[in-house]
Amino acid sequence: MTETPKSPTVIEIIGSGGSSQSPRNGEFEKKYRIIGTSDDSAVRSALFKTAPATLNGLPIGNVTCRPVDHNVFEATVVYSASELERLQSTFNFNTTGATTHINNSLGTVGSYELQAGRGVPDFNGGINVTRDEVRGLDVTIPTLNFTETHKYLPSIINTGFVKTLMGMTGTVNNTAFRGFAAGEVLFKGATGSYNDDLIAVTFNFECSANRTINVAGTSVDKPGHDYLWIYYEQAEDDNANAVVSKPRSAYVERVYPYADFTALNLPTNILGSGVIKSISAGG
Repeated sequence: MTETPKSPTVIEIIGSGGSSQSPRNGEFEKKYRIIGTSDDSAVRSALFKTAPATLNGLPIGNVTCRPVDHNVFEATVVYSASELERLQSTFNFNTTGATTHINNSLGTVGSYELQAGRGVPDFNGGINVTRDEVRGLDVTIPTLNFTETHKYLPSIINTGFVKTLMGMTGTVNNTAFRGFAAGEVLFKGATGSYNDDLIAVTFNFECSANRTINVAGTSVDKPGHDYLWIYYEQAEDDNANAVVSKPRSAYVERVYPYADFTALNLPTNILGSGVIKSISAGG
């Protein structure tokens, strides 16, 4: 009758619990003796059943095992701040703004007659108006660009996952997302790179606030990523005895489809989410 092999015995030994720390890094370590096998894989299996997965908030960064006698191994498990940093999600942003072209001002703060007796035509806020057109000008508007980088196990980044990202690119949030109202966040796509047995995927977003804009004295509601344009026509200005280009109507156009950003399967906590081990969408 074959006797079932006994599981190796794992004992924490004297010298365990050391640590080192610097302004940029920190490490804690546990030391063990594993008795009852000469099989390295069995040693590691027993070791990981005993050693905690994290210590003082740090994950396992390095493990060394060496035989010291017959059926006796000694192991050191190092818990590393650098490993924690490698696994963490990251978040970057800039608010340097974007440029857009406008044809009408927020309001005319001054107009002056330059030829006595001819009057001052009223263009209803039109900018750089000529006889034939309203040229407008480019201005900077408040815009936030931000990226999130999350770490995934390679098994998650399959064709279905990538197709989901492709299909969501160029869509706007249809519900609140990351503290922004529906219509304010544009998903600009994602990039991925393999590094140290993980795949880092960076998600790119652009935010533009929903606004109410004064167009020739009329309040126009414009969701952040919709497009506003104005139709002009020539009209007589009796006060200035002139024919001028004036705004007749304004249009807000939907140029990006709206989508449910939960399909991106992003963690709720932007920072400190760690490695994503599973995902529901993408197949």
